[in-house]
Amino acid sequence: MKKMLFALVLICTVFSYQPAKAQPQNKSPYNIQRQPNWGPVGYDYVEYYYIPAI
Repeated sequence: MKKMLFALVLICTVFSYQPAKAQPQNKSPYNIQRQPNWGPVGYDYVEYYYIPAI
């Protein structure tokens, strides 16, 4: 009886196996390709901006 139950569970597991359908998305909702208009002039890339509290 245990062997039949194990075989049934094994068969159900094998037939219900599906590879993951998740795909990485390269689209970003943020504009990270260009520097903002208010950013420092003359720099092509700045990792962080310091905005002082006024």
